[in-house]
This record gives sequence, structure tokens and C-alpha cells, in this order.
Amino acid sequence: FRPSKRKPHLAIPAGTYKFNTFGTGPSTTRSRKDRLSLSLEGGGYYTGRRYEISIRNNYRPSGQLSIETEFETNLLRLPQGNATIQTLSNRLVYAFNTDFFVKLFAQWNNDSQQMSGNFLLSYRYRPGSDIFFVFDHGFDTQSGIEKQNRAVLLKVSYLIGL
Repeated sequence: FRPSKRKPHLAIPAGTYKFNTFGTGPSTTRSRKDRLSLSLEGGGYYTGRRYEISIRNNYRPSGQLSIETEFETNLLRLPQGNATIQTLSNRLVYAFNTDFFVKLFAQWNNDSQQMSGNFLLSYRYRPGSDIFFVFDHGFDTQSGIEKQNRAVLLKVSYLIGL
């Protein structure tokens, strides 16, 4: 497979791989309204090494609203060359109650030069039974913002008690 869309000469040959990674990082306590965390990870990556730096912020001004932002950088070091892949993600969640919430999610990826956004509505109308409505939209950002794909999904699950 090719881990980088912008650098097609970077290819991982078929085979069996084993590698280890190590990660660490500080974060503020979950009890705060504004939670900041930093994580560092490094280790093997197929035929080379991967290093990840991630910064996350989760702001909860109330028990119903959550605003989350994450910026992640992956540094790939392979025998064929190097790649830097970055993503920026934002999530806004509003819970009307414990059974009904809406979520907006947007993400940008520098390597694939794509941006996506989706809207999720989730309703649990009884324990184990849910309705999900999703509107998903993808954009190509290589030469401006152009529509790439769009999907609308509706999922209904019903738990049958036997």
C-alpha cells in the first residue's frame, strides 16, 4: 500500500510486519471545562519509523455542549523517502438529553488534499434501539474547494427482546 497520496514512490511491500511504538504526553484533568492534551508517539512503521505529535483541546462549557479540536502530525521515515501527513479535526457535539444528540464533524488532510464534513443526528428511542441520520460531504482542496462526494444515510436499529 502507499501511505502517502502525494508521494506515490513511497510504497510498503506486501509481507508480515511486527513493530513496537511508545507514546507519552501530558493532559489537564478531565474535570476542567477546558481540557488540553499533548501526545508524542514513536516507533517502528513497516519498513521504517513513524513519529506522531498530537495536540487536542476539548472545551465543555456545559454538560450539553462539547467543542473539540485536534491537530495531528505524522512523520514517516521510510527507506524510499520521507512524508509528513497532517490532519486538523473539529467536532461540535450538543446533547439535548442522554438519548438525543447532534454532532458536526469537519476534517482536513494535507496529504490527500481533502476536506470532509458530516452531520450526525442520533436518537435512542428505547434501550438498545437507535435512529441515526448522517449527512456526509467530501471536498477536494487541491485546486480550490470542489465537491467530491456526498452521502445521506439513515439507520434504524431495533432490539428484539426474546
